[in-house]
Amino acid sequence: MKVIRIQCNCIMDEITEDIDFRNIKKKLRGHSLNKGLNNIQHLYTWNYGNSRILCYGWSDGLSGKENKHDLPPKGEKALSTLDNSDTQLLFGDLFILQTEGAKLCDFEVADYGLFYSVYFEGFDDCLTDDESDDPDTDDSELNDFIVISKTEEEEEEEGDADYNSSDELDEDINEY
Repeated sequence: MKVIRIQCNCIMDEITEDIDFRNIKKKLRGHSLNKGLNNIQHLYTWNYGNSRILCYGWSDGLSGKENKHDLPPKGEKALSTLDNSDTQLLFGDLFILQTEGAKLCDFEVADYGLFYSVYFEGFDDCLTDDESDDPDTDDSELNDFIVISKTEEEEEEEGDADYNSSDELDEDINEY
């Protein structure tokens, strides 16, 4: 069966291991590259279609061993001491598994990406209604605000063209 390991630096990989609910904590702990304090625990559960997504990891740990991955919101807390899944500071590696009924099943990084997107309700591409991804979009309004800098040579050439000797001050030849 495939499970996802999310390392402290957010690198995700898949681990293939024969896991069931009797040996789950022992097997996951054995695959941990970074551990928190105490025992690995079931932290959160998300309902996802006909299945459930489980997160195992550590809620306590040492400074420098924090897991930087942002879990999806709305996870059911498996422990009363936990904060919300999208705000709780976690430590060491996290493990993400999928169950269908009472049975664990394969869960790959691509599956987690889809689940993650669904729970974050998609991701905004930061475009407003007036903008588009189309490269042929008319940028004339934008061009009204663009200032193009001139090189020194261009400024000198332009300066020479604008030069009028009548604009110079006369030399003061008076004796004082």
